[in-house]
Amino acid sequence: MADKILVVDDEKEIMNYIVSVLRREGFDVVGSTSAEEALDLVDEEKPDLIISDLKMPVMDGVELCWMIRENSSVPMVPFVFLTGYDDEDLQISGFRAGADEYLIKPIKKNDLLKVVTSLIKRYKKLQRFGLKIDTGITGNTDEISQLEMLQLLSSSNKTGVFTIVENDVVGKIYMRKGRIVNAELSSMRGLDAANVIISNMSGDYSFKQKPVDVEESIDLPTLKVLMEACKIIDES
Repeated sequence: MADKILVVDDEKEIMNYIVSVLRREGFDVVGSTSAEEALDLVDEEKPDLIISDLKMPVMDGVELCWMIRENSSVPMVPFVFLTGYDDEDLQISGFRAGADEYLIKPIKKNDLLKVVTSLIKRYKKLQRFGLKIDTGITGNTDEISQLEMLQLLSSSNKTGVFTIVENDVVGKIYMRKGRIVNAELSSMRGLDAANVIISNMSGDYSFKQKPVDVEESIDLPTLKVLMEACKIIDES
């Protein structure tokens, strides 16, 4: 079965061009000129990747990305923004909303195919990890980042401990029914520890399902915790 891609751009000519290029490469492609329509299509089509313009009337690409991350049946789907050279602030907003990559207009075919192929490959790998959650997960940040893994664990409503090790330094994030409730790293606890673990650490990690008997010191929604870590990454 061909990988499915949803393309969203209010400029019909650009949308049709991208749809045509991807279909010629064997992808199953759905096009839309409206972010509102695209939001309805997401749960219906369950795409393996979404390509969306940043600037659109009524609902822009950033809002569309937020809505998909928070409310859709495919919250982990890779998201690519189409942007102009002068849209730096919007690009940063897009990454904070949960976008994975952006392409600068006019879109070059080779760049488009490179990004699409890479992100879908990573998404498929993440889905395979999802199938193994109940038996425990081990991985490395070079393959799948801790941010992506924590998103997966959150969307799966898992309870347990995520542990990452870098140069003998151990960071732990505690999750209860998909919520990040506490974290610890050396002398740090709570949100400060979670921010460092998510934004700065690299290395091997694991997740073990088990009851979590720790103080609930992080009361922010988990999506906001993850987006705060994205903000730190952006600023660095």
